[in-house]
Amino acid sequence: MTSRSWCKADDIQEAALELEECLLCPEILREDCYAALKNMYKSTEPRLIHLDVVQAPGLPGNLGTYFKLKLTVKNDGKTNIHHLFAKLVDANALGYPGFYQIPFKKERVFFEKIMKQVEELGLEKLAEFCPRCYLVSNEMLLLDDLSVEGYESCDFHIPVSYKWLFAAVKVMAKFHAMSIIVEEKLSEKLGRKVKIDEEYPETVVETVFHKKGEYRETRDRFARSISEYTLSKFPDLFNTNNHEDLKEQINSACKKLYNMQTSDTIRNVLNHADIWGANIMYKEDLTSQAASVLFIDFQFIKYCSPAQDLLFLIYVNSDSPTRRKHMTHLIELYYKEMTQILNSQDIDAANIFTFDQFVKSCKEVEAAMICKCVLYGHYLLLPKKYKEEMMADKERASKFLRGDKGTELDNVWDYEPLRKRMGWFMEDLVRVCENEEINRAIQ
Repeated sequence: MTSRSWCKADDIQEAALELEECLLCPEILREDCYAALKNMYKSTEPRLIHLDVVQAPGLPGNLGTYFKLKLTVKNDGKTNIHHLFAKLVDANALGYPGFYQIPFKKERVFFEKIMKQVEELGLEKLAEFCPRCYLVSNEMLLLDDLSVEGYESCDFHIPVSYKWLFAAVKVMAKFHAMSIIVEEKLSEKLGRKVKIDEEYPETVVETVFHKKGEYRETRDRFARSISEYTLSKFPDLFNTNNHEDLKEQINSACKKLYNMQTSDTIRNVLNHADIWGANIMYKEDLTSQAASVLFIDFQFIKYCSPAQDLLFLIYVNSDSPTRRKHMTHLIELYYKEMTQILNSQDIDAANIFTFDQFVKSCKEVEAAMICKCVLYGHYLLLPKKYKEEMMADKERASKFLRGDKGTELDNVWDYEPLRKRMGWFMEDLVRVCENEEINRAIQ
């Protein structure tokens, strides 16, 4: 048989395999895999020998459909196995047809534009806070499958350990430092001031907590779900003399959440803005016990104060005893880590913002970030089966997601992870609001 005949036989076999794969999983095509492999191998032309695709149900994300891919590849006479994670858009995410377009566009720009600039600037080491992405298309992302490397997301219903927080804060410092370094290096390279929000003005704006007038009614319902409904569940936190004042302070803090765009008092950075447990992949080395963290799901990125990301990360994932014991140290750790990374690129952190400026920024956004935690907890801390049943009912889901939550929360208020975490959030929120009131009175 001639070599040409062999080539035709190989082509026929590959076509048959592609047809079989298309029938089994029409969402993912061989051409997608070849495009990813081209980005992976760069200078060579690997041949895809076999493709295994399985759906990955039960993952905690809410805005996509997920698949795990196993690619058997032949390259330079060697056979290699690659495990990838496919993230496809969900046209009916959270029961809102079309909503997926906004977060997916953000994540596309993040990997296709921003991370590409990081690579072009020779800053690949700074990109080690997230998985590698090998394909960005209109409907799909193909990334490294972190689970094969031993990474897993935490159960959000169980507060994380200090060790987990320590590792996550260090990675957040790297992510934020990358944002600053990219701006500084591009400014130097292009001879003009570069700001990420000016380069991508439609991408790095707030997605969920809009300050637009048409969202005011929903904003007010969300505020009342904290200041009236949730606060009423913990009567030990207030008395008849301060109840109304406290409600007003909480309403103001929640409304501030909708007005926090870029900061005028501190250097803004690219924020993850959705950094709860499911979007943080964690593993511990079995021998050294060293912890490692990577961030995933950059669907809500925005450009704002770094304090917003850091405080939300700490508050939403931990319990109150851990915060009381370690909050100050974690803020110090963040600034120290960022300083070291900036210094490695000959950037003086003090010229970006001082530690005192950062602490002041944390205090300015703390109450609003706790309000955000309460709003996340209302949904994410529902018992899993109950949440699935509620979301399957369009009327109930719509009512809840628009801020009318009392009935659903009453039904499951005895669920300990929900009740306990809400109590910790509200205890901290009341403390911060009262301290702000004292500071205003002193001034």
